[in-house]
Amino acid sequence: MLESALGFTVWASGQAYAFLSQQGAEFFISILAIVLAVWSGRQSSRHAGLSVLPAFSVWVEYPREQNRECLIKLANKGFGPAIIDETLVFYNGCRVEGFQFTAIEGAIRSAFSDDIEDVYEAAEAGVGHAIGVNEEVTLVGFTIKNEVTDANVEDFGARLQTLSFRLKYRDIYQRSWQFYVHNSIGRTLRVNSPRFILALITKWRFPRR
Repeated sequence: MLESALGFTVWASGQAYAFLSQQGAEFFISILAIVLAVWSGRQSSRHAGLSVLPAFSVWVEYPREQNRECLIKLANKGFGPAIIDETLVFYNGCRVEGFQFTAIEGAIRSAFSDDIEDVYEAAEAGVGHAIGVNEEVTLVGFTIKNEVTDANVEDFGARLQTLSFRLKYRDIYQRSWQFYVHNSIGRTLRVNSPRFILALITKWRFPRR
């Protein structure tokens, strides 16, 4: 049986060589053109996918002297809209239950305790909500007591670092992504990508559900 298989392989190779030997230069040029067209199409598709990627950023506007207001903002600094699937808020690594606006307010009140004066604004970005390019969302706005504004910035920042945020979203090609903010560091990972799987394997210190 092995000899039969080898014989067929030799015969098929000979037939293929004979066929290719009979073709003119036009045949090989056509094959090359097809290969280039496929490659170009894949590159164009890849470029189109990259050109519409959302890219999120979170920052804090700290209170200063007589200004006791603090704002935590989220913005889409990328090239395409993001469709929200889920937003999760954590305090000290534990998820704060409830709607987004109640979860954020609860986490802020837990972090600052009696030093907080008022939480006057909290965002709610529900499932299916789209955040457009260059759109900014105030996640939470609050005022704190004078004693806290007079304290050092490191103490204020340490309180904020007890908070974590995770945003699950899709781009317009329906690819799923996750944006994390933990210990004041933000990371974006595509769901089920090699980096995402590596993050799960190495157990990056992002809070879980």
